[in-house]
Amino acid sequence: MAKIPIFVICSLNSNNMKSTKKSKFRKAFNIIFAIVLLLFITLLILPFAFKDKLMELGKRELNKQLNAEVNFEKLGLNFIRSFPDATLQLKNIYIAGKDDFKGDTLLKSEHINLVVNLKSLFGDTEYEIKKVKLSDAKLLAHVLKDGRANWDIVKKDSTEIDTDTTESNFKLQLKDVKINRTDITYLSDSGSVAGILKNLNLALNGDFTADSTLLKTKLTVDTLDFWNGGIKLANKLALNINADINANLKDKRYAFANNTMKINAIPLSLNGWVQLEDSATNMDLALDTKEIDFKSILSLIPAIYSNSFASLKADGKVSLSGFAKGKMEGENYPSFDLNLAVADGMFQYPNLPKSVQKIQLSTHLTNPGGSLDKTVIDVSKLAFVMGGNPFSASGKIKTPVSDPDFDIKALGTINLGMIKDVYPLKKSTNLNGVLNMDVKTSGRMSYVEKNAYEKFKFNGTMNAKNVLLKSEGIPQD
Repeated sequence: MAKIPIFVICSLNSNNMKSTKKSKFRKAFNIIFAIVLLLFITLLILPFAFKDKLMELGKRELNKQLNAEVNFEKLGLNFIRSFPDATLQLKNIYIAGKDDFKGDTLLKSEHINLVVNLKSLFGDTEYEIKKVKLSDAKLLAHVLKDGRANWDIVKKDSTEIDTDTTESNFKLQLKDVKINRTDITYLSDSGSVAGILKNLNLALNGDFTADSTLLKTKLTVDTLDFWNGGIKLANKLALNINADINANLKDKRYAFANNTMKINAIPLSLNGWVQLEDSATNMDLALDTKEIDFKSILSLIPAIYSNSFASLKADGKVSLSGFAKGKMEGENYPSFDLNLAVADGMFQYPNLPKSVQKIQLSTHLTNPGGSLDKTVIDVSKLAFVMGGNPFSASGKIKTPVSDPDFDIKALGTINLGMIKDVYPLKKSTNLNGVLNMDVKTSGRMSYVEKNAYEKFKFNGTMNAKNVLLKSEGIPQD
């Protein structure tokens, strides 16, 4: 019998061992793959089993806990997107007011996503909500003259829940809140206060279940408009905020840590804190404006900010400071102070032949606290040179809410025909003429309302020569 070389035997044994290992590996792989596939299929199928249960539970809980009409069109459930948690999506949800707020739609949203603890879905005890995402929504915040607000819709106690007094099964374990592409309208019937925010995007990260946490905040708003007493105080302002906020959630006190903000092109930051009380907001805030320049100040003028602002050349020294301190409650406001000064400013559009030079500005906005009617707006200096013509003015306004009391002075020449050389007008706009002024005037708005023009004080002269103003929307007859 021929002898088989030892290396051949070893080679055969080695091949058999490799074949055995491969076979075991394939079996293990097939088992793991089957388990994963089964788990995946289970996660796909389970939402259909829970959909009706959660649909009924969601509507019942919302209507039970809220003094409002609540409904949504569709409910979606996904066990894969946020595994090991579940994602619950409410589509086309709306919350509408009752009684005195009937007709007010507090919230209308295309999507609300909730990330829920998956384990909590398999019982009837607590349903833990970890994340909330609101998208493509419109919110209306409405305050009546007696102070009642349409968002105060959470029922206070079981006596307001009719016959359904069962304990709520929902438990908030929030650590992430997002609001995307949302418009907010605020209306207060007292004082004719209104605000509109367009395309708000907000991201909040922190442990909302802890007594204290660091809230990482990112917020952008395309446009903010604000009115008080019928006077528009903010016109299409763009906001961009990144802030770390030390939040004492137990005491509702929020202190600003690292933060950067922009109002249009103005960079600033806030130091201080805000504390929410039952019916008031207490605050001690101060502006930090170390990086501000004159061009960023010009961004507050809508006509300039919306027209080739990126290419605008500007220079000048600027100082800006301000604070707000005290309690805001009802018609009571904290004391506030805002100082803005510009020295030797100038601006010019690159494609236009002339610039506005020697801009000087000194303005002070102050209120000792209490009524907004105590606000004093003092523009002690406004001066510039346009096309070689100097112009200066000053003015002060008191009691701006109840009956604006003004005192204005103006001296200089404005050549309307030169405006097209310093500012890019629309083709349909035609300005011409010269205004020469040396005037002092004072009075109250109530004099106009009562046709008591004899009470106005007017000294000086004003000459207008060959004045022409032609533009879209202005009648020419």
